[in-house]
Amino acid sequence: MLKSMSFEAQPEELEEKLLSPMHYARSGLGTVELDGKLIAAGGYNREECLRTVECYDPKTDHWTFIAPMRTPRARFQMAVLMGQLYVMGGSNGHSDELSCGETYDPRADEWTQVPELRTNRCNAGVCSLNNKLYVVGGSDPCGQKGLKNCDAFDPVTKTWTNCAPLNIRRHQAAVCELDGFMYVIGGAESWNCLNTVERYNPENNTWTLVAPMNVARRGAGVAVYEGKLFVVGGFDGSHALRCVEVYDPAKNEWRMLGSMTSARSNAGVAVLGSIICAVGGFDGNNFLNSMETYNPDTNEWSPCAEAFAAV
Repeated sequence: MLKSMSFEAQPEELEEKLLSPMHYARSGLGTVELDGKLIAAGGYNREECLRTVECYDPKTDHWTFIAPMRTPRARFQMAVLMGQLYVMGGSNGHSDELSCGETYDPRADEWTQVPELRTNRCNAGVCSLNNKLYVVGGSDPCGQKGLKNCDAFDPVTKTWTNCAPLNIRRHQAAVCELDGFMYVIGGAESWNCLNTVERYNPENNTWTLVAPMNVARRGAGVAVYEGKLFVVGGFDGSHALRCVEVYDPAKNEWRMLGSMTSARSNAGVAVLGSIICAVGGFDGNNFLNSMETYNPDTNEWSPCAEAFAAV
């Protein structure tokens, strides 16, 4: 009898604790790191576009709510600029594209409106660079093809200016800043997924094509870690992806890394300390509230909470 009881208890003892899930499943969400925490805003969960915003603390493995956005939105990206969060455009689930944007002040825990974009758009890339907010590409009002538009917002003067257009129309591209340049990665021209990558130089207002990815993808997440770009998941035109690749700007080359435990398109990606996090997204069947983390030292992804134990 005793033998039997100890045998039954053993599998439970061996079970590793999974990272706490978000309160809401979210795809097409905005995600950033702010003050050592992960912020996940909006997105959709099959039923509706969300206003809610959740904050993950890796020290406690706990999600809490902060002030909700003024407007429900999905298919947008979020960036940190001068200590504040910015979201622009997206879809509210009723009208396809939004021109409105808002900014979050973490000290006041409130969102306020920012001047509207000149064109309504969703699936645009958003990035902060040189104390300006850039909004790149996105879907046209019919949602059938990508845009080349690039606009910059100055938070001091609260004005928008046009920048040089992209070389290739694209929506659902991954966008980020690295070493004073802005990178626009993949996306889709109409519904054809792209592996092409463009780099913007703000000094001379020009876009240059750099080495293409190994896998064409739209709706991928991107994170910058130790001077390299990590591009995570996405959709290749027929399947949600688990695969991940990294770009080394010094070598101008991409290489494949360890794959995620779940396929995730339109997920959120951010770096907390030395850990890359992927949260939410759509796996091809279900909208996800789960999170997993990548350890660059082991080249492995894990959904378990032990990743942050040493952080």
